[in-house]
Amino acid sequence: MKNILKIVLFVIPTLLFATQLNALDNDWKLDSKEKENTAQELFTQIKCLVCESQSIQDSQTEFSRSLRLEIRKQLSSGKSPEEIKKFLYDQFGQQIFMSPNPEIDSEILIWALPFIFALILAMFFFIYKKNSDTNKN
Repeated sequence: MKNILKIVLFVIPTLLFATQLNALDNDWKLDSKEKENTAQELFTQIKCLVCESQSIQDSQTEFSRSLRLEIRKQLSSGKSPEEIKKFLYDQFGQQIFMSPNPEIDSEILIWALPFIFALILAMFFFIYKKNSDTNKN
């Protein structure tokens, strides 16, 4: 009886784990290794709009699966990564990207403003410091 219990306690978690692994990798893969690598790179750049903090590479939502499938279909039909990004931007806007995409949108200025402000502030600080040093002499 103990042996049967040990087997059951080993087999059930093993089967559950194997089922989960299969669920994680049930996406259709591209035949070309180069195109599949391009797809994988795109997956890390595209945000899951359901999860919002994960890329579609990491997310297992239906939304992410459908986007991965769409990206692979477009790559297999010969579209470039830039064309696919443009397509996704037209469908979902800038929020689909994990980081700003200056090639598509001019919203990079919004991301750059804090750095520009810090640079201007640093310039004023050095000018003030230089003027105060010359006044002391």
